[in-house]
Amino acid sequence: MYILRYIYSLKINKGGIGLYWESYVESLNRTRYSIISNLSPNYARTVFPCYDEPGFKTPFRVTIGRNNTTRTHSNSKIKITKDMKGMPGFVWDTYTKTVPMSTYLLAIMVTDFDNYTVTEENRFGHTIYGRSSILPYTKYTSTMVTKLVPIIEDLTGFHYELEQLDLMVVSDLKYAAMETWGLITFHESSCVVIQDLTSQSSLKHYATIAAHEVALQWFGNLVTPLSWSYVWLKEGFSMFFAYISMNLVEPSWDIDELFLKDSTEALTADALDNTYALLTPLKNTSGPIDIFHHILYIKSNSIVNMMYNFVGKDIFMDCIRNYIRAYAYGSAEQEHLWKIFDNVLSQQQVFPDHLSMTEIMHSWTYQHGFPILQINRNVHTGTIHLIQDRFHHDGPREESREMWHIPISWATQLNPQFNETKPKLWFSTKQMMINETSLRSAVLSDHWIFFNLKQTGFYRVNYDNGNWQLLFNDYKNFPPVIRAQIISDIFAMASGGFLDYNIAFHGASKLQSEISLIVWDIAITALKPIQVHFYNTSGFQQLMNILVDNVFRYVVNYTITNSHDEILNYACMVGNVECSRKALNYLRQRTSGKLELGVPKHLTYWVYCAGIRSGTDTDWYKLMDLYENNTLDKDPMTHGLGCYKKSSFLEKYLDRLTIDGRVTRELFLALLSVAANPYGARVALNYCEHHWNLIEDYGNESNTNLIGLITSLSNSLNTKEDLEVLKSLNVTKADEVKALKNAITKVHNNIMWGHRYKAAVGIAINSILHHTHLSS
Repeated sequence: MYILRYIYSLKINKGGIGLYWESYVESLNRTRYSIISNLSPNYARTVFPCYDEPGFKTPFRVTIGRNNTTRTHSNSKIKITKDMKGMPGFVWDTYTKTVPMSTYLLAIMVTDFDNYTVTEENRFGHTIYGRSSILPYTKYTSTMVTKLVPIIEDLTGFHYELEQLDLMVVSDLKYAAMETWGLITFHESSCVVIQDLTSQSSLKHYATIAAHEVALQWFGNLVTPLSWSYVWLKEGFSMFFAYISMNLVEPSWDIDELFLKDSTEALTADALDNTYALLTPLKNTSGPIDIFHHILYIKSNSIVNMMYNFVGKDIFMDCIRNYIRAYAYGSAEQEHLWKIFDNVLSQQQVFPDHLSMTEIMHSWTYQHGFPILQINRNVHTGTIHLIQDRFHHDGPREESREMWHIPISWATQLNPQFNETKPKLWFSTKQMMINETSLRSAVLSDHWIFFNLKQTGFYRVNYDNGNWQLLFNDYKNFPPVIRAQIISDIFAMASGGFLDYNIAFHGASKLQSEISLIVWDIAITALKPIQVHFYNTSGFQQLMNILVDNVFRYVVNYTITNSHDEILNYACMVGNVECSRKALNYLRQRTSGKLELGVPKHLTYWVYCAGIRSGTDTDWYKLMDLYENNTLDKDPMTHGLGCYKKSSFLEKYLDRLTIDGRVTRELFLALLSVAANPYGARVALNYCEHHWNLIEDYGNESNTNLIGLITSLSNSLNTKEDLEVLKSLNVTKADEVKALKNAITKVHNNIMWGHRYKAAVGIAINSILHHTHLSS
């Protein structure tokens, strides 16, 4: 055996990746520095020579030097501390040998952070490190982690065997959090919870991040993907177990709603042409970071949830436990998992004889996109004709060769058992006729039929017009998740050219009496792309105003303790009278000095943005004056001033914040707000066109990612002129170049949608307003 020893040095930079430094200003106005590591996915090579494919694992023996006023951190416990020879006041911390692990999980950190420890009875404690001013607000996350670990141990049947699982809270991190083995790293913005001020939706978001990072200790750290091509295994299963475990900690959170939101978002993104298959060979990308796109997280979670539902809880959990036992401290690819499932399922009667888990899952992991299931009833014979094809966001293509093994579940009006999500049959051909007793009875009785219960299958469903009408007629009797699924599918079908928009808006008219937050979350997501084309038209505004009125009145009271910003913002965006009145009243109290302590924290962004949108020129000037002479509510005010409807004011606002020809944090926040404002998107685009170099300089200096700005620009732009300006931006960073390509595609899609559907949607809106019972 040979031992290779070498000396290697590197420059520690700022940037949130690799081995980098960050700083903060303490209470005595002194700047303090920390060294943080974030080696995922392949940044270990920037720190030391190594093989950094995840399948390569080795134990690490780590020694870190420090001065006596700081502490070091790594994946294990300190074994011994020794003085540095010839350097008084400096020591070496040597850590115990780690378990075999991938290079991307290694932690090398030096900080002067404060800390506290939380413990669960009969378990080791979890120590949380961070700035003293931040630590008091991390208790929710640390408590959540403490509760989650034993739950995931129980679910997986595998005890967490490392001697520590601590939390590091930092101000500079490329990701929301990183699952570093034994030392989970959180960005401050991903775990700061202020009691009675943090909204319920934010709590769910923070809990999801924490649960995901804990689950990754098993699905990723303990059992690691053999290569980055299989990264969906760790992200999909860790997110799935995050939701399952989170639901056991917070049983009041509806787990079906969590899965539905992810599934709906994934279906929307996966319908685009530039989507990836779940299993993406690394050679087809520009590097591992390309594989870690947002759709991978939410689609892989949805695919795992589909597996859970079609094999059943007991078999699923048994197979996962077998998988973890077989590959603990090693690496695996998806074929290893399918083999374990097939070995168990071969003794059960779960699938038809011609199907195996391997064959089923190949159709979902190797192919791009997902299927649409077309349901056509024969009202004379009671038979049902099924057709599958790949769903494209912009309409049917020539018949594709893709074909999926689709789990088919259904309910009928006489048997509305929406919890029976296990498939009643498998659809593995292009077309199929069903002559099943309950379905035939429903069709012949002119009752509705409903497929893909709770959207547990990763596909869209379209019905003949008659069945859509039957579903609309009984809409109020469906549970919220099913109502949300109906709204999501009708607008997806309309935008894809499978359904007339007149039918889609007829279904949407049911929203007038809807107060379910999950239904409105899904509805707003479906309606926003249409709003891009109609935000300044009276018909669309009038219809949305009517539909959103009831839920706004419900939410504005509900949000005394728990805000639901999306609904509040949408109600004011479409000109809801009561929403505009309340927001403007709050704003004027604030600018007149009647709210010296500021707006209630959970309402700040809504009040300043919606209030300004509803206000006058005088209101804008008064808020601008308050903004320039006040430090309270600074960020919400920055955002709010960018929500005004007059482009001349927005231009003036951005120019006013451009100081000495450079972009500041305040200007960047203002630019984000203006870009997200339908009335300001072109103002923001014009500013970017003429100042992009300054914006990139700011991004580099502050380690601010520009992807959010690029994405916001694309959401509201819909002309060829917009497209040409967007193409001219001189974006240089790889991830931002990718974001720009996606933004260009999005604007192109907006343009094509306008050509195809804008006139038809205008007619549909007028028809709904003038020929239905809707009333304001």
